[in-house]
Amino acid sequence: MRTPKPTDAELDDLTEALGRFRDERAMNLEELDGFIAALICGPSTIPPSEFLSEIWGGGEMADAESFASEEDVQRFVKAVIQHWNFVAATLQSGDFHLPLLLEDNTGTAHANDWCAWFRARHEFTTRGLARSRQ
Repeated sequence: MRTPKPTDAELDDLTEALGRFRDERAMNLEELDGFIAALICGPSTIPPSEFLSEIWGGGEMADAESFASEEDVQRFVKAVIQHWNFVAATLQSGDFHLPLLLEDNTGTAHANDWCAWFRARHEFTTRGLARSRQ
C-alpha cells in the first residue's frame, strides 16, 4: 500500500507544531523535509529516538510550552513519522521527491534550508547527537 501524500492541512499542523519550539535551532518544515530525506538516503537507519531532538533544537525533550498535552506530543511524533514514511515510499518507488520549500516574501523558494539540513545529515550521523549546526 502506498503511503499517502500529506494533505495541506496536515502540513499546516506540522508547521504550526514546529513553530512552537522556542529554540532558535529548531527546524522549520523545509529543514525537516531535507533532514528526513537525507536520513532516508543515508547508509544506516537512525531511529526517531536519536533524531527527534535535532528537530526541536536539541535536548532530551522539547520545551514544556511546546506541547499542551501528551496527546500533542504523540500527534507531533506521528506527523513526523508519517512524513518520513511518505518521503521513504516516494524515494523507494523511484518517483521524484519534490522537496517542501518555503517561499520568501517575493514568492521565491531558495531551498537553502532544505539543502543545509540535507548536507548536515552527514555531520549528524558521523558525530552522533552533536549539533550539526550551531
